[in-house]
Amino acid sequence: MTRRGWPLLALLAVVVLNTGCDDSTRRYNEALRQQLAGNMVGTVSELTRLAEAGHAGAQFRLAVMYGSGRGAPRDDRRALHWVQQAAAQGHVGGEYFLAEFQLKGIGVRQDWAQALAGFERLAMRGYVPAQYRLAQLYEVGGQTEFARQWLLTAGGNGHREAMERLVKAYEKGELGIAADNAEAARWRRYLQHRAF
Repeated sequence: MTRRGWPLLALLAVVVLNTGCDDSTRRYNEALRQQLAGNMVGTVSELTRLAEAGHAGAQFRLAVMYGSGRGAPRDDRRALHWVQQAAAQGHVGGEYFLAEFQLKGIGVRQDWAQALAGFERLAMRGYVPAQYRLAQLYEVGGQTEFARQWLLTAGGNGHREAMERLVKAYEKGELGIAADNAEAARWRRYLQHRAF
């Protein structure tokens, strides 16, 4: 393709991506394009309008931006507000980060039981990062049987860190697992081919 053809291809891609989208989806996609282009003022402005209108993706994106200080000034209060809004709509990212906020006491009273319950709900729904997070929490809490079960689940679902931890557990005989080099090698192979 010639250089002159690339702008036409880019325009066609924008048209195709926005075909069939409702107005809020088009506006959300435009806000993401602005973010990629470095226009953070425009991004935050458009995401805020969408979030206030109830767009869960925009609510979550704002929570991440305010929580990380990337693209918006770091503001835990605003991050908590938007993560709660997204979670209330069942946005999986919102639910996950709300559990993280509860675990760490960011903007809310630290509540391990509430956080654990949130991670468990997500893990049971198949959300792999929550499966791995539960494994970590159970391991820290000394509940190795639960840690092992969630590691096996997350690892079986392709979670890289879970697989790496299983390799180590099988190599060293940790988490109530008997040392087994063949099983460690199997997880290492699985890691090379399936991890994300």
